[in-house]
Amino acid sequence: ALSSAVDSIESRYLTCGQFSMPAPLQITASGGQTATFPIKRGEQLTEIKKLTDVAAPSPFGLGGETVVNTAVRQASQVMGDSLTFAGGFDGALPPAVLEKIRTELVPDAGAVTAKLHKVNIYEKGGHFAEHRDTPRSETHFGSLVLLLPAYHAGGALCVDHAGQRKVVDWGKTGDWAPRYHYGFGADAAKRLAEHTPAGVLRWCAFFGDTKHHVGTVSDGVRVTLAYELYRDGKPDPFADALLQRAEAVRQAFAAVVADDACLPEGGTLGFEAAHLYEEKELSATEKALAKTSAKDVSVKKIKSGLKNEDAVLAVAAAAAGLRVETKRVLSDGEGYCEQQWELAKMPASDRGFGRVRNCDGCRMKGVSPDEIDDYAAGHLDEGITWLSSRKGAKRLLAELQFGEYFGNEACTDTFYTRTVLVVSLPPAAERGAIKGARLTADRVRLGEPPAKTPAASAKKPAAASASGGKAGASASASSCAAPLKQATLGFGGATPAAAASSGTAAGKKRAAADAGIDKARATAKAEDADGSDDDDDEEEYEVEAILKSRPSGKSTEYYVKWKGYDDPDDNTWEPRKNLHADLIAEFEGQPAAKKHKGEADAAATAGKGKAKAKAVDDDYDEDEDDEDDE
Repeated sequence: ALSSAVDSIESRYLTCGQFSMPAPLQITASGGQTATFPIKRGEQLTEIKKLTDVAAPSPFGLGGETVVNTAVRQASQVMGDSLTFAGGFDGALPPAVLEKIRTELVPDAGAVTAKLHKVNIYEKGGHFAEHRDTPRSETHFGSLVLLLPAYHAGGALCVDHAGQRKVVDWGKTGDWAPRYHYGFGADAAKRLAEHTPAGVLRWCAFFGDTKHHVGTVSDGVRVTLAYELYRDGKPDPFADALLQRAEAVRQAFAAVVADDACLPEGGTLGFEAAHLYEEKELSATEKALAKTSAKDVSVKKIKSGLKNEDAVLAVAAAAAGLRVETKRVLSDGEGYCEQQWELAKMPASDRGFGRVRNCDGCRMKGVSPDEIDDYAAGHLDEGITWLSSRKGAKRLLAELQFGEYFGNEACTDTFYTRTVLVVSLPPAAERGAIKGARLTADRVRLGEPPAKTPAASAKKPAAASASGGKAGASASASSCAAPLKQATLGFGGATPAAAASSGTAAGKKRAAADAGIDKARATAKAEDADGSDDDDDEEEYEVEAILKSRPSGKSTEYYVKWKGYDDPDDNTWEPRKNLHADLIAEFEGQPAAKKHKGEADAAATAGKGKAKAKAVDDDYDEDEDDEDDE
């Protein structure tokens, strides 16, 4: 779970995986025979014919019509409602698969469901040109393709998005032949015909609006089940995808802490850094992390050090109450020694690494194991438990001769440096004292977090009055008419959808600029002068307390607690112009010591009756945890 959560930090448009069947799968099509998977290679044409005998040519959508054209799509299909399953798979995707899809593609969704659409059969020569899948509702966000274990070559699934391409070529990665079959000689053909692949179901899920195509099948038969993916509700334009992903990582770390069976004697969890770093950045990170605690660690405090998803990972682990460190690693990337060394400092160049020698009448630069030991601080701890499947960034340090002796005995090797993040996990007996703290948007972002509604029916407040701070003006939030892809993961600011939306107390500042709140305020005053009553259409807000202030350009902003909203997440920063002068004077007029006490008292009042919720916040063991489908 922790590895999956870490892999999910970066915004994605595609995710893949696999799971095993405990027994062979039997699929029966209405009016047909039963086909069994996995299929012995020499028997698969006969076995799959049980499905193709009742299959129809696969159509696709074109200009509002459903057509069949083998130049565009050459395949056959059997619709899902005519299929029955038995044996090792009942057609329903495992909960772990759906949860992986939710966390990696639509983290703002409460749950994801998959509806079986059909089985697609691509025989030799089969293909499907570039297309997008048909949207079926506002909650339909993507497609999932599940490969049944039958030999094929070619037929790669290629998914394109924003200039990037992901190629899923199961024809190359499946176990479609016995190992070392090229050495079987005259028996090779027989061995291949007798080979049965493992009962593994491989899958790939992706957003439906991405362009994708299926390459030409060059041999065998590619058989897949196509699923439609749905979320439990319409996309939330105010959802903070980054915060949700970061909090999921923190909760995963907290779950590891709470699991006494996980490394009961303690240990070190290792993660490859996704970016390259200079020594000054790593030193700044270590100093910043040493000064923070689980309750105040944030991306802003390490902004001069770690970058993007590396920073989020470090903050999530620290917020779970764990110690995070960086390590500088030297390794031979393409050689034979397969060793890794830890460096005291990240080198800026290869100066000092290896030395020039006279060898076989020429001068060359080389390095021996002893010289590497002198250059490094020691070997990297082999006891590190490595998690996450993401690839770390590495920098070329040197390409030179390596060996105990030089000349014919030495080989040319390439050495790289990279950074890893390590998280120390205490022994199980000592973990009871570890306390974490829930992450908030301001702790995982450098810029403003997305707007958030304090209540489902709430409208945003206008200027507060002196007699209690009632608000009258409002602006509506922009609607989301079409299914939205999960908001882009913006490490430095709000998501585009949230930045363009308004209509909430938490989105006051952005609404003032984007929705014309000044005009709305003027309109409200004019209506009040006419004696009109808008109580039926607008909800009023009252300022309970100003908690603190901060400079904002040449002016000042005030942190406001709204009456009736006791969740601290509903407090908002308001510009001076949105608050009545008497409220500001009352706050500013207090002596410094009294004002600070007032802030503390107001915060305590805001949390009155929320002791249980606060205990949950501070506790590390938190539950919050149409016819053109491929």
